[in-house]
Amino acid sequence: MLLIENTSHLRVLDRYQRSVPSPEGVGIIPYAPIVMRNDRDLLSDGFTPCARVEVNGKVFFLIRSSDSRLVGQDSFGYQALHRRASLLGDTVEILRGNRLLIQSVRRTARHYLATGVRLERLFVHEGLTYVRQLTGGQKGFGWVTLTQSERGSIWRVITTAAPPPHLQTTEVISRVETVVREANGVLAGLFSFLNQQTGENKPAPRWEVSQDGDAIICTLRSEMTPTSFQESTAQLARSLETVVLATRRRVIAQPGRIELR
Repeated sequence: MLLIENTSHLRVLDRYQRSVPSPEGVGIIPYAPIVMRNDRDLLSDGFTPCARVEVNGKVFFLIRSSDSRLVGQDSFGYQALHRRASLLGDTVEILRGNRLLIQSVRRTARHYLATGVRLERLFVHEGLTYVRQLTGGQKGFGWVTLTQSERGSIWRVITTAAPPPHLQTTEVISRVETVVREANGVLAGLFSFLNQQTGENKPAPRWEVSQDGDAIICTLRSEMTPTSFQESTAQLARSLETVVLATRRRVIAQPGRIELR
């Protein structure tokens, strides 16, 4: 779980790998939890290093520089990476005031929570709960200690975390087809360049999307053997993983064939 003070310095792409002009405009605000889904990933071009992340349930890519550091990192201000954190996502209410302390993100200041204050529980790390204060005088992010022994007397859960949204197969297929079209465009451009260099006229390979029951199958059609396109398969599989993040599917890849089940 990554926390950053000055998120405006991030270079962000959306799930379709389009540039995001304002990180804060898409919810990547200061100190909002950034879930690291793949810390060392590549964009669909196969060579741009990035981190694949999730914020408020949406997938983004944070671009890395050639030295593997996030672009803009020197201007982030406070930044902290909390490994092995447990995601939450529910809302709690304080039942008895002046009993629980909330600490600032940097843990340099703290104050008591009043009766009736509501907190969104975001994640737990090393016994502390990272929250966003929703009501009360001092809204914002911070750390609290919520013990089970005090549940029901000092605090209570008022809304439970929503399960991941289940996308219909037709919607998943539509998103898969968008990603596949982009991959086919890259292959077409590559083979056009190679044909110009060699004087040959080899047809570009193409990925095709089909269904087998509830499974979605991507098959590479080419005059060459599937093993010749292991890297192309791996790149497309990485892109398709962003499609299935909000589903119960998983990506199964082998040279020339990718299944989403």
